[in-house]
Amino acid sequence: MSKRSPCPSPLCSLVVAACLCACLQQAGARLYRWVDETGNIHYSDVLPAESVERGHVELDTRGVEREAVPPAPSEAEIEAERARALAQMYDDYILANYRNEEDVRMVREGQLSALDARIQVQRDGIRRERTRLEALATERAGADQGQAETLRTLESEVIEVERRILEHYRRIVVLERSKDAARRRFAEVLERLRELRGLDGEAVASLPVPPHRLVCGERARCARDWTRAQAYLTERFAPPELHQSIDLLIARMRDEREVRVLTLARLSGLEGGTVLYLDLQCRNRLTGADDCIDAAAKAAVAGFRDALRPPR
Repeated sequence: MSKRSPCPSPLCSLVVAACLCACLQQAGARLYRWVDETGNIHYSDVLPAESVERGHVELDTRGVEREAVPPAPSEAEIEAERARALAQMYDDYILANYRNEEDVRMVREGQLSALDARIQVQRDGIRRERTRLEALATERAGADQGQAETLRTLESEVIEVERRILEHYRRIVVLERSKDAARRRFAEVLERLRELRGLDGEAVASLPVPPHRLVCGERARCARDWTRAQAYLTERFAPPELHQSIDLLIARMRDEREVRVLTLARLSGLEGGTVLYLDLQCRNRLTGADDCIDAAAKAAVAGFRDALRPPR
């Protein structure tokens, strides 16, 4: 027989518990104490299903507490415990892998160097495709206008080379963003390591905004930005050798020191929206080195973003 009794007062609870214990002692059954959703205390030899998550106390036949089952944790408590466990795992990982700040910097530079190597692979690919583009331009210029089939073939190949160049730049943007994420991640690691080990150090500088690339947003604004970006490039380096298409503008300048190529690309299909990207590649005519000499070309890249989005 199940006995369930709500008690609004402590005295009532004690009386009921004593009576139930006497009955249950004879029957050899268990007694549970639990609280309902309104705060009333109940005693019963059967635990209602709805009270399981609220917690309960199991009493022996003498009314002595045998076991206390706490309430089931709420979703907020579960989430807080999960966050605490993850934070502890993060701290344990940092302490296990980094003895000091130099360890953090070494690992960071290793990851950044690996990403730089992958970026260089893409830049080498761009250089090859650009050389092919120049060869195609020469072939088109020398083709007879009556050779319609030849001209169509050349035009198709030009479009394909342009597509590959744009794809190389998309990969570069993804890799550069990975570098940005790595810098932010290691800045957090360094800051936490200082806290855990009680180290002093200069505040970690915030990550600068890349001056050579810009997410241009919705379509109409992006079209305006693209027009302004083209003007930004051609007005500074006139008259350059130009190759121009819908999403690509390549300006080549030559002097006695080096060959400079500024490439402006409009890159759709990237996370966060279309990106306008300005790239500078140089080749020293004496040494073959890739380092750029011309200050104006380097300044054009450094000022690209601010020219399209003046800082407030």
